[in-house]
Amino acid sequence: MNRPMTNEEKIRFRGYFPKLDTNRSIVTDNVTAVYNCIAWTVKITSSWIWPGDNIMDFDAFYNQHGFFRSEFAPGSIAAWGGNSSQMTHGSVLADPGTAELKWESKCGSDLRILHKRDELECEIYGEILFFIDSKLLWQMTSLRLLFPK
Repeated sequence: MNRPMTNEEKIRFRGYFPKLDTNRSIVTDNVTAVYNCIAWTVKITSSWIWPGDNIMDFDAFYNQHGFFRSEFAPGSIAAWGGNSSQMTHGSVLADPGTAELKWESKCGSDLRILHKRDELECEIYGEILFFIDSKLLWQMTSLRLLFPK
């Protein structure tokens, strides 16, 4: 499902995220409380997952799923928060091949949407604190750096 936001959704989402361009955002899933942003970052749509409020909880959760905190930006997952003990959100890089990086976020029990990377910065979510990548991607990148063609 990919569709534009309705007028009602635009009004609601402008209230949450003042930087969000609701005219360009794309809805990728309807409202549901079955799963949340963190579940979506590891492609789970059957349960709500919250690993804890601090950065160590996020690290442990993502490590269990084959991901680790990345030194490279942007990683395939962005971890959001007010600070390292107040984690709030996770978003996924949906299309790394575009000129404008498109990120996808499941917004609590509300819609899942495509947006620009920093458009969800606000009091609720804070800002992106770090990026996360798969271990396989990191290993492939490391090998390319060690053994260039």
